[in-house]
Amino acid sequence: MKNPFLSTQKLLFWYFLYKDYLVFGSVVAICVLIFLIFVPAQVRNILLLNEQANDIKQKVKVLSANVDVLSGIDSVLLNNQLTLAHGALPSEKYFNGILQSVSQASSKAGVDVGDFTIEIGDLSLSNTEIQPLSSIAINITVNGDIEGVKRFLKELSHIFPLSEVISVQTGGLGGSRIEVLFYFKPYPLSTLPNTTSVKPLSEKERSSLNVLSSFQNSSASAF
Repeated sequence: MKNPFLSTQKLLFWYFLYKDYLVFGSVVAICVLIFLIFVPAQVRNILLLNEQANDIKQKVKVLSANVDVLSGIDSVLLNNQLTLAHGALPSEKYFNGILQSVSQASSKAGVDVGDFTIEIGDLSLSNTEIQPLSSIAINITVNGDIEGVKRFLKELSHIFPLSEVISVQTGGLGGSRIEVLFYFKPYPLSTLPNTTSVKPLSEKERSSLNVLSSFQNSSASAF
């Protein structure tokens, strides 16, 4: 049977012999543990803060550029361009504008418009229920010869540019029956994120507006 006293003495002997090493090893182990627990977390926080700072810098850069673009826009010119675009492609079922465009086109073409039917559709539809590009169909009887019908369609395309002739049925004394689609597009309900750059109109877009302006100068707009 072993003597417990001798075992204790042996342990104390080894303890005092390696005490300095044990203390040093314990300190090193604690330091390593602290490093593994706290340092990676601090590194992640620093990286996250740097990423957030870069995001803020990018947002400030975009906002600054947007301010420069908006500051250089002529509000009068912008309103005129919006009026031109809305006249060509209304945001709603603008029956009054359609009727005015038909009346003005017939007057300029020197023809008479007889009976016509117009597809009213469901007036209770919300913007979310309407297709991105919707249309209203109208059937028109034009009293005149073929040349008169051609003039009418040309004037109509100038007054209401985004209209499409679906069919033309020529008749005798009863006139010609024309089916036309008038397009409209609701404005999207959206907001511009602060990370999105405001871009001025492209050359192609300005060219399209110039064409609409020339149509307006040659024919009184229905809107």
